[in-house]
Amino acid sequence: MTDEALRAYASASLCSPSYMDFARVGPLLAPAESARESVTRIVTRQPEKLDELDAFAEKARSLASELTGFRSEAIALSPNTSAALFHMAFSLPPGEVLVSPFDFPANVQPWLRAQEHGRARVRWMTEPNGGRPRITPELIAAALTPQTVAVAVSVVDSYTGYQIDLDALRAVIGDRLLIVDGIQALGALNIAWQAADVVASGAQKWLRGGWGAGLLACSDRALERLGAGLTGWTGVQDASDPRRTPQLAAPRQDVQRFSTTAPDLIAVAGLAGALECLQAVGISRVSRQVQRLALRCREVLAAAGARLEGPEDLSEQSGIVTFRADGCTAAHIVTALAHEGITVAERAGAARVSLHASTTEESVELLASVIADTIKNAGSTLTG
Repeated sequence: MTDEALRAYASASLCSPSYMDFARVGPLLAPAESARESVTRIVTRQPEKLDELDAFAEKARSLASELTGFRSEAIALSPNTSAALFHMAFSLPPGEVLVSPFDFPANVQPWLRAQEHGRARVRWMTEPNGGRPRITPELIAAALTPQTVAVAVSVVDSYTGYQIDLDALRAVIGDRLLIVDGIQALGALNIAWQAADVVASGAQKWLRGGWGAGLLACSDRALERLGAGLTGWTGVQDASDPRRTPQLAAPRQDVQRFSTTAPDLIAVAGLAGALECLQAVGISRVSRQVQRLALRCREVLAAAGARLEGPEDLSEQSGIVTFRADGCTAAHIVTALAHEGITVAERAGAARVSLHASTTEESVELLASVIADTIKNAGSTLTG
């Protein structure tokens, strides 16, 4: 890593460079930790300064605007991805929403719950053989019907690491709403977010801002068509007017109608700190480094004898690399790597590596060495 900005980003990472489980949780960056601590001190010791904390929310929205390309006025703060998606599911106009049955549950349950309550109907996008679908423009084109009002996807599959081309999806679905769960990409990959109508993401993974805060970005088209299914007191007009009569208030017309209550400003400060750190290095640099390291990881794992899953095309790859090894269970692989200080995850019987720009090349090489030894030992055991 020779780029000075990348070195600065890596130095803001306080965890081990051998930590490779960002798809599960991204340890806080130092600026995020510092921001959360500063707000905690105000809440604890200087409550008379509480009004000053609103600045963190404005800062987070402004930085999120720069990262996503959406106007800051089109971005709302959300506690997490799920809360944002539930707002969307209960605000859709009548019709069908296309969903993958193999997507992460956070992008499945909101639509099923909304359907249960008489909202938009779920239509599954599936492969002809019934297997796990790779979300391609062709798959979606085949599943569209005149009743389809929205398509809901994860921009990166949390299991395979397959990255969806949002521009290509937009070309296929036309004027329908494209609703995107961005949590496995935001903060790590340079994505054409503006091809989407809705982007929802928490800050606890690749953004590395911690739990309790995230963002919801909406296009003008989304704001025109979406209702106010779960609008709370902070999402209505004249929210704090004490003279308001006790009846259902009119929702705001902007993106803030997708608000249920006041945000956790300690968490929002962490989000702002992480976004500021990311802005300093630039998402383009981070994205290139993530994909370069992931490509190297795939190369050395293949050379070690591992069986790779997921995309082969570089343009479809992300920071997630999933693999299996003959004679070794995923649990065995995870344990062997943990003994060497490398953290990865077990998912659906496979080992999942998810690395960030702060991961070192030395750690990737060590991972491959451990896997090679593990496969060799497993083979010796089977033939012995």
